[in-house]
Parts: sequence; structure tokens; C-alpha cells
Amino acid sequence: MKGFLPFLFSLFISAAQAGMIYPGQTTDITFEPTTGEYGPIWTTDNPTLHLSSIGFLCHVTAQAYFGGTATVTCSYKDQIGSTTYNRTRRWTFTCADTKISVSPTNKILKVGESVQLTWSFSNATHINPSIQFTGYDNAVISVSKNGEVTAKSEGTTQVYVKSNLGTNSAICTVRVRSELNSESAIFPYDNWDSSNTLTINLREAGTLGNYITESNKYAIENLTLIGLLNGAGLRLLRDMAGTDCNNKPTNGKLRILDLKEAIFVSGGPWYLNGWENVYNYTEDNNILPQNSFRWCKNIAKLRFPKYCTVISNGGTLHCDKLEELAIPPGTTEIDYSCLTGGWDDFAMTSLSIPSSIEKFNADIYKCGNLTDMHCYAINPPVIKYPNSFINQTNISNGTLYVPKGSAQAYWEAEGWRAFKDIKEVLDVYNTLSISVGENGCVKYNDVEIKQKFGISYSGYQAFEVLSGSNVEIELIPNERYHVSNIFINNQPQPIPIDNHLLFGSLSSHTMLCVHFEDSASTEDIFDNKMSPRLSVYNLQGVMIANNVTTESLNSLPHGLYIIKSGTKTYKYHSNK
Repeated sequence: MKGFLPFLFSLFISAAQAGMIYPGQTTDITFEPTTGEYGPIWTTDNPTLHLSSIGFLCHVTAQAYFGGTATVTCSYKDQIGSTTYNRTRRWTFTCADTKISVSPTNKILKVGESVQLTWSFSNATHINPSIQFTGYDNAVISVSKNGEVTAKSEGTTQVYVKSNLGTNSAICTVRVRSELNSESAIFPYDNWDSSNTLTINLREAGTLGNYITESNKYAIENLTLIGLLNGAGLRLLRDMAGTDCNNKPTNGKLRILDLKEAIFVSGGPWYLNGWENVYNYTEDNNILPQNSFRWCKNIAKLRFPKYCTVISNGGTLHCDKLEELAIPPGTTEIDYSCLTGGWDDFAMTSLSIPSSIEKFNADIYKCGNLTDMHCYAINPPVIKYPNSFINQTNISNGTLYVPKGSAQAYWEAEGWRAFKDIKEVLDVYNTLSISVGENGCVKYNDVEIKQKFGISYSGYQAFEVLSGSNVEIELIPNERYHVSNIFINNQPQPIPIDNHLLFGSLSSHTMLCVHFEDSASTEDIFDNKMSPRLSVYNLQGVMIANNVTTESLNSLPHGLYIIKSGTKTYKYHSNK
């Protein structure tokens, strides 16, 4: 029938009449001409839009952000019999300001060093943007036209990164030091030498023995484990480190053990005969298992899992050869007998404590070589045994490095005041702990955080964040899922339209939890017996179609939509 438009066409026209476009994005306008329609001419009332057309198909590109609306008009001829009519169709667009992200967001440089900034946009850009770098202190750094930052003198400054596409900017905080050393550098958990290591991925708990044979069990010196560990895995690790589950010496030579990506789970046999008790770890709190490496005299370097929140009793008890202990950000408590040497003193000379530490209950004993401590906590952690440091003459004569502005608090704090030399030279860091539910992930500082191995664990992955820094987090649901809940320090938060969270600043310990839910499908909508006539919105809340039928929803282009039926609202995912 002449002039009849099929549903898909009417839906598309409705979408175009209230369409959303992003700076740098190209979208297509098209419709199928009927017999007699010809000679389309495409025009726009907004020069920010660039039009490129072939017949009744027009490519529309937003060359920059614009306010208000922009209308695209297609003028064409319509010949009916011997009469020719002039026809027009119009599509009206609004523009959403694009977000720009920069990497890195924080950087510490030594005078003379350089770092290259990179940037990306929250939506695809089909044109080459012009980038500007502004707002920085030229006495501290210089920034080239292509984003290379070079440190010139000591100080702190911020670089604002902005494009000609939109009005939003991203920020990189740069701190410049004349010398980078252990007193001024970032918390050292990630400064780990991974060379010459054997790496094993464990997708199932209790399977470490499938990768370690009897012939190489006592030959491996450097090991990295990724995945699930239970009692069986811990028993084998002890055997490889020189002491078996009955505290008897073995021929094991394991010296360096990296457990950063390991997760302890319940199950498996007991791993240590504790005389009166047999210890078997359960996954209640993601703590390091009690007495896990007790008497393992060959261990020289040990990095605890990044999901651990508590270093439990006896974790490294009597590990005399221990030189380096990497405690993860997010750890809130170090328990009793974690830092107690055996017949000989610990070999460790320096220890770093993350900013998240609240309780330092370790009974410092036989630590004759430990002279320097770096405590990144702004507030002095509570010490259960206040005389621990006093009893170690070398420690009380050593140096305690604390965050800038915190020295007085440590001088007055029970236990910590035993140090004769307290220096407030550390940059101030806050802890950002992130927990992610199933069916999605979040991305922070180019690190993808998600649940692994199909299990739910209670721990958070934590990061040390320079105080005053801006933090941007991308929320990434799996296909057909959406962000359902966001909690910050257990308080519910609004869900951002573009799935990007931006923190202007953090509290001393900020805990972020993100959950995902399944989006509605056509079958879900049928099951809920929705109204036969629906309104369709994009995620920005702009209506793109009205009075449509349930059966026609699958004609929507691929993506996530808001569907309103009467007083009810659903999220709907089109797989087209």
C-alpha cells in the first residue's frame, strides 16, 4: 500500500526523531523508498554534524559535542502517476558529552624521567580528535604535544587531558622526586621480580600434585601459583619448602613463592600437625591459613594473596631465612606470631605495612635484622603487645617511616613510640577495595577485576591510591546483564547511565561492591504479561519508540534498553 511503513521503519524513524549521538560517533539514517520516490538530498541545520550520503542512506557524524538539538532533513521527489510531489523527512538528534579516560592516572617520577600518557573515549570515535594538555605546573613538569610528561623539579601537579570532541577532561596526578627510594615510592606490594619462576594455573583446588612430580618436587626453587589452593596444595607447598605436614625436614628447595593470584578455599586434608590441633583452613574470611608456613626454613621471599584481609596466627612463624614479605593492600590485621623468628633471627631487614592496616597484633620476636619499617597507615594501627618493639633493641634504634603529617600521632601511640627515629616522608595513600559479583567485571587502572574460577569469595581486591587523586572505574556487565547494585562503604549508590564511576577523592579505606543482574528478554516480558503497547527508551532516558508491540522488540538494534509498560519498568537486551 502506498505510504504504508512497516513497523521496523516506523520504529527507526521514532528513534531518529529523538536520537542520541556521541561526539565522534557515526550513525546511519536510512529508509526503503517506495515506487516513485527518488532524488534524495540530505541537509542539516547544525554544522557540527557531517553528512555523507549514498541515495537514501546517510552517514551522520558528530564532529564535536553540541548543545540543544540538530536536525537532519532528507528532501526527495515522489512521483505518483504523472504528478511529482516534494517530500521531506526529518530526524532530530541530541548530543551526549563523551567521557575521556587517561592512563596512568597517577605517576611518581624521578627528576629527568618521562612517562607517555595514553587516552581513550567511553564511546567509539570515528574521527581523529585533537588533544590538549593543560593546568599543570610548568616548573614541575613539561608535556609534549603527543602527551609525553617529563619531570623537571620536585613537586606535585595535575595534567588535564581534554579533546576537541567534548567538554569532559581526565586528570593525571604527577609527583616528582629528586630521588626515588623506599622512603618515597609507592607501596611495594607489586614490585616483585617474576623472572625465572615456574608458573602453575590451578582451576581446581587439590590439583597442585598433578603438576608437581616426585622427580621435581624437591628441585623447584621459584614458584608462582594462580588459582585455587586447599589443604592438599598447602601440604605439598610445605613439603617443597623444606618442612612436611608433621614438621619434619625434607629435601625441598623452594625459596621464592608468589601467591598473589592464589585463592585459599576450604577442603582437602590437614596440612600441619599442630600437636594439640590439626589445622584445616576454611574460606570464611579469606585469611591466610593459620600456621601455613610455620617452620618452613627455606622460604626467603613470600608474597601473600591479594585477596587476603587478615594475615593469621603463625603464618610465617620460625621462617628464619625470610628476607622479603609482601603484604597486600586491603589487609586490615596482622595476627599474633606472624613475625616471630625461630632459633635464628629473621633475615628480613625491612617491612612495609599497607595503609589499610588497623591492628598490628604481631608479637615481634627474633627479628634481630629488622631495622626499618614503612607504615603507610595515616592513623597508627592498634598494637596488641605494646612492648614488642621495646624488646627488640635493633628496631627501637631503627627508623619508622610514616605518612606525611602523621609523625606526631606515632610519637604518641602506644608501641610505636618505642622507635627513637620516626620520619614522616611517605606519600599519603588511601585504600580502595573492590568486590565484584558474578556476570560482570570492573576495570580500574587497566586492571580487570572479576570473580574467578566460578566461586564466590568474601575478600576484596585492594589498591593503594594516592590521596587526592581522581579515580575512574568502568563497570562492564556480561552480555545480557546490567549493573543492578552499587555499594560504597555499604551505602547504596545511584547507577551511572554510562557505567562509569568517578571518585573525586577517597576516604582512608573505601570499599566498593558491584552486583550484576540478568536483563529482561522477550520471553521475560511475555511471562510478565506486559501491556501490548510499550514505550522504549535508551539508557540515557531518551524515548526512542512509543506504542510498540511486544512481538516487535526483537527488531531493536543490538543493545540494552529501558522498557516501560504502564507503571512497570524493565531493562531489556536485544541480541539482534
